[in-house]
Amino acid sequence: MQAPASTGKAQLAMWLINKIGILLIGLCSLRCTSPAKTTPKTAGVQVPTEWVEKVRHYDYKKDNLSLLKDFEQFIEPDTLDGASESLHLGKGLVEPRPASSFTPLFVNLDEEPSEELIGVLRYARCKPMLFVVKMIGSSWYLLHHESIFVHNEEPELLVANSPSANKTFYVRALQESGSGIYRDSYRFYKLIDNKVVLCLEVPNEAKIYGWGLYLNQEVNLALRFASTGDDAIETLYKYSFFPGPVLAHDMSWSAHPEIYLVKGEGSAFYKWNASTMTYQYETFGSESPDELTKSKIATFGDFGNDSLFVRAYAYEIGEMLHEGTPVAKQLLNAYLTAVKHGRKSTVHLEELEEKKAMNGTRFYGPKPK
Repeated sequence: MQAPASTGKAQLAMWLINKIGILLIGLCSLRCTSPAKTTPKTAGVQVPTEWVEKVRHYDYKKDNLSLLKDFEQFIEPDTLDGASESLHLGKGLVEPRPASSFTPLFVNLDEEPSEELIGVLRYARCKPMLFVVKMIGSSWYLLHHESIFVHNEEPELLVANSPSANKTFYVRALQESGSGIYRDSYRFYKLIDNKVVLCLEVPNEAKIYGWGLYLNQEVNLALRFASTGDDAIETLYKYSFFPGPVLAHDMSWSAHPEIYLVKGEGSAFYKWNASTMTYQYETFGSESPDELTKSKIATFGDFGNDSLFVRAYAYEIGEMLHEGTPVAKQLLNAYLTAVKHGRKSTVHLEELEEKKAMNGTRFYGPKPK
């Protein structure tokens, strides 16, 4: 994200608003957004058996720097830092809270009897790398490596015991983080014919509060995997949408989390489709009005998309207008009026400045007065 070269302070502020799709207001703290997704690498780079055996007998209490440096040679010209040159922070393992990590796992992921080596490893806390190494014939090959942005969160790598020879493994990836804002997702993969396939990505946690949007939200996910029968994933969501500054006397950072516009919970099923090599949203032919549809799920990760929200939750909005409390109806009508007339939130903009940049992500905040 780079601003135009010759831009005034006011123009810079407006450019940033348009670019990141939210309004930065008042005393809100820094917002961190993930850089553009890296293209997963699937080239079969040969990996020495000696390195794999070192990983197999890896002592988690000892220095891991040599293993990380060796891995960087396999992925050249890429690095674990996502930069042209490796930073090699510390010795790789830093106590008491390590900024680097190496969490390998030997597991059989496909129809062949041998185990694969998968894991996440990193120098920097914010950007671990997912990797998959497989023995083909008598040699090991790096089939996949991909940077996963997590910022200050811990990386996750899990394997589901799905009823399939091709086991599903998944990671959590962060899209946005800051004061009053957070959004991440789960990405699901399979190893098929010696290729790693991204077969589904779903919202995990998505919340925004106090950023000047008319629509605020809080969404949380729980996962279930089928262990018998069809290879399927069930996503169970709890969600609440509540109004931001929709009333005339509201401050720009106001919100009304205690009075929701739409609140509920629901589940969606994704069934494995071998022809497309994806998990596909499953419908059962008789959708009830309050079923968790694809449109409703799309609102979870699309902050401030008022028109999508109104279309997706038309049934629930109608129910609230009919059965809601007087205060809830007042807020909902104020929100709908704002959407109908195409109004945008009007907030007080502070002068902005770049605070720091890291791994392709720039951090902006209010400029000191």
